Amino acid sequence: TYRYYICNKAIKRGRKSCPRASLPANDIELFVVRQLESLTIDEDLLSTVCKQVRYTLTAKHSDLLRERESLLDETCRMEQAIQALTTPSEQADADEQRISSLASLNEQCARNQKRLAALEVEIARYGRPAPNRVAILRAVQDLETLWEKMTTAERSRFMHTLIERIDHDPHEGEIEIKLSETGLQLLGDATDNTEESGV
Repeated sequence: TYRYYICNKAIKRGRKSCPRASLPANDIELFVVRQLESLTIDEDLLSTVCKQVRYTLTAKHSDLLRERESLLDETCRMEQAIQALTTPSEQADADEQRISSLASLNEQCARNQKRLAALEVEIARYGRPAPNRVAILRAVQDLETLWEKMTTAERSRFMHTLIERIDHDPHEGEIEIKLSETGLQLLGDATDNTEESGV
């Protein structure tokens, strides 16, 4: 099986909408691995990456905390409304409306609870200390070894998490790869998990 990176336009609108050729996934992914290795020799780049990762994680963590607080307030108001609607009405029309409102509020509360559970997981992840220079260097230096031990499916999932987008200029023959905001933290996590499991 050969894997390729295909233009988003071609996927959504058909091949004729994008003149760019598909890019062989293995070559692109090896290119990413080699580019990451440049962090070990470029001190300025490494410092910039560390600051950016720290800023991004802090901002994301704050956003998640605000969302959780807002959801908790909303859920509390809904639970109070549900409590107020538990008493049956003597009028049939009013009681029908009450039951409909109760059902709607209960559905929304269930969605909020599901989102709150997901938020707790994300808050815990983004609340961890940002990787420092040593952690990032270690992750990058171990990447080649980690990469060789991965299956094709694991490589694909790993790159999907690590890469936010790939811009390809076929005329100039240039490729620009943008890592996801938390890519290097996830890279460090993958390296740590591999070490813990004895791979």
